[in-house]
Amino acid sequence: MTIEGDRSGIPPLPDGERVGAKRPGEGGLLHVSKRKAGATKRARELRGNDTEPEYRLWGELRGRRLNGHKFVRQIPLGPYVVDFLCRERSLVVELDGSQHADSQTDHRRDKWLNEHGYAVLRFWNHEVLRERRAVLDTLLAVIDGRINSPSPGLRFAPATLSPAGRGGRGAGGHAKSQSDQDAPSPQGRGGRDGRAPGKSQCDQDAPNPQGRGGQTVIRSATAADLPVCATIINDYIDETEWLPRTKSREEIAAMFTPELLESRTILVAEASGEIVAYLSMSNGWVAAVYLVPHVRGSGIGKMLIDRAKLECPEGLELTVFEPNGDAKRFYEREGFHEVPERRDDKTEEGVPTLLMRWRSAA
Repeated sequence: MTIEGDRSGIPPLPDGERVGAKRPGEGGLLHVSKRKAGATKRARELRGNDTEPEYRLWGELRGRRLNGHKFVRQIPLGPYVVDFLCRERSLVVELDGSQHADSQTDHRRDKWLNEHGYAVLRFWNHEVLRERRAVLDTLLAVIDGRINSPSPGLRFAPATLSPAGRGGRGAGGHAKSQSDQDAPSPQGRGGRDGRAPGKSQCDQDAPNPQGRGGQTVIRSATAADLPVCATIINDYIDETEWLPRTKSREEIAAMFTPELLESRTILVAEASGEIVAYLSMSNGWVAAVYLVPHVRGSGIGKMLIDRAKLECPEGLELTVFEPNGDAKRFYEREGFHEVPERRDDKTEEGVPTLLMRWRSAA
């Protein structure tokens, strides 16, 4: 069994959702959500053609320079490419020239982003060039939740979809503690997800994405979340009769190092202040999806997959254990299809896996 943190492999995905290790004969892959065709190429071009304001602001944001918050730039989100994105806070930052004044295109863009769980904060180019300190102070106020309501004057539009719906801790009043981050959910690799044999967690994910009450938040994990992820995976393995343990609990826990966050995108779900699930992915390869037992069937598995689709609109791949038929059916409902020629009968666990692939219809 390969575990999160072992960069040559993948962690077990409970109940038919075992996602990702390396794909034989294939390079890196995709990111989920319906990203407009050509968006990735355009984003790359934009990164190489920064305007001076973008260059100046990026100098303040890159490398976690702004109070440790991680930003990326020129990132495709659905049909758009945004200037800057803090995934941990689900916050988009846009820089505008004078041609953007009262732009209906910008209004439609902000509306789409808000409806998909992203807050949007806009600055004029001249503000970045002449009042950079004030720009950074405003940005921090939004990240910290001190600014959390719509403000045309500040050009801030908070998300209209709760972070629970799309994932992300959320800026403007949705900030969550680290404990709301990464909680592994036994959905990944085809485990039984801790329920009765043959039931996949994802397959039972129904419309109530709030676990046992309270808002569910999907956001990027931090180093403080990794021990929780290791515990969830370990518990899942112990609960799943047909999944043999090939590494001790201690060995698995040791794989969840902070360096893992540099090589993979790890999303976590928090419900009522408890980390209850997580998803790990890299370049469209979903390596793991795990949920704690009491939220299985709540819709959180679907929330994680939907967020992954937003992150990788071109497509996703993952593997499920063959005995986990319910997980396979869950992924099929979410638009994945099996790739028969990629069946693997020689896994470390001795349990065959099936490759499943999702491609955006856009």
